Amino acid sequence: AGYTSDFLNFSGVTSEQFALAFSAVNNKAGGQGLTIGAQGVVSSFTANGTGTFSSDPAATSFDPTPASPGELSLLTGVLIGAFQFGRTKIRNKAGKGKVAVA
Repeated sequence: AGYTSDFLNFSGVTSEQFALAFSAVNNKAGGQGLTIGAQGVVSSFTANGTGTFSSDPAATSFDPTPASPGELSLLTGVLIGAFQFGRTKIRNKAGKGKVAVA
């Protein structure tokens, strides 16, 4: 299957390694270590875990793609609209935004 990432390019990788390590294993009964429960399965436990992965050759990073002017304009418009909406809500809560109806 291979590794995938939004930030690294694994397309030229020929081998992959993955490792997990657990420490401070405590069983559900409060003791240390793993216990075998009903039907020969491991009982519930908690542990501290760490993991590492590597590849050969090393993965390369993607070059960032700058946002287009249209995307920046859209983001700016949304932020201005959200700001105005927030100001209106604050004014209405303070009683300044009430409108008299004749």
